[in-house]
Amino acid sequence: MNVAIDYSFLSFPIETLLAVLVVSSRSLLKIGWRPKVLAVGLFISIVGAYFAVALLGGALVLACQPLHALVFPMRCVLYVVYACLLAGIVRELYEVSAIEAFLYTVMGYGLQHLGFAAASAVQVFIPMPTPWDVAFRLCVLAVLYTFAGKWLAQRFHVQIEAVKQSLRWVALSVFVLVCAIVFNMVLIMQPSYVVLPWQIDIAFRILDFLCTLLGMAVLLLVSTRDRLINDIDLLRQLNESKMKHYNMSRENMELVNAKFHDVRKGLASVRSQIQNLDGSHEGLQGVSTESMHQLENAIRVYDSIYQTGNDLIDAVLTEKSLHCSAHGIALSAMVDGTAFGFLEPSEISALFGNILDNAIEAVENPAIDPANRAIELTAR
Repeated sequence: MNVAIDYSFLSFPIETLLAVLVVSSRSLLKIGWRPKVLAVGLFISIVGAYFAVALLGGALVLACQPLHALVFPMRCVLYVVYACLLAGIVRELYEVSAIEAFLYTVMGYGLQHLGFAAASAVQVFIPMPTPWDVAFRLCVLAVLYTFAGKWLAQRFHVQIEAVKQSLRWVALSVFVLVCAIVFNMVLIMQPSYVVLPWQIDIAFRILDFLCTLLGMAVLLLVSTRDRLINDIDLLRQLNESKMKHYNMSRENMELVNAKFHDVRKGLASVRSQIQNLDGSHEGLQGVSTESMHQLENAIRVYDSIYQTGNDLIDAVLTEKSLHCSAHGIALSAMVDGTAFGFLEPSEISALFGNILDNAIEAVENPAIDPANRAIELTAR
């Protein structure tokens, strides 16, 4: 076993702890000093036990050569136990559940191994003496951890419901990460007299890097998927609210239109009476006729119920037409509502509502001459 491997084995606890803390840094810290003191004490105890077991195992192997076959399984067990104890540290520091702590630890473990795999792949092409290979690996880890703190930690949020819904994907990602780490250990723990061709060596290390990256990506996508589902649910609720609003608007406009239809009949009767006034009321007749015109124009604004063949589209167009009339915008629409029967009501309200909202926002630009503010909508 060469010195570089000894250094990587010795620095592994610190590297992995930092990776786990970086990944979980966006979680809510527990209040007070007690959790932090307990976490530090737990880590010191874990590291002490880690090196004690490693030294004891190494001494036994040196004393009894047949035990050399147990080095690999012993190291695997040691890494697994250390990872589980790291999850305990995360649980002690942050307001997280056991499942969240476990997945943060898995992601942090993968992050550390990703940096190790990247550095190892580069060193196959560019061999480095012992002090420099360790320094290079630490530089790679520092850059990777910095990037993870700014990008990965903001996006990786364990959601219990997402884990339950995607349990197979989570298990697959954990399995891929474990396999990548174990196979890498098989590669680096070969006896010194075993030298692989550099093509095979680099292929194994690139495969190790890609498998680790794949496992981490699956975990990240599971957490992102939950946020996307929440966003979609929110949009669906907004669309349903819009649909209810448009339905109410349609019913109200139909009621208003019916009432104003009766009012127009009354106005027509009053107009005829005004026109029949004798010459002694000529001044009053002119003023009254002008007032009648103004009143009829005001009422005509509310007589804009569209008949497209789709009640919901009618409601959307009617509401937007009223808005346009109030803001000096000419809106003309030629829509075949029956052509959109395949859409869900929420989709119809979202489609036409967003199209008209965007058009209205565009023509309300102060740079546009008010006389040229017009919207034409054609949909078949």
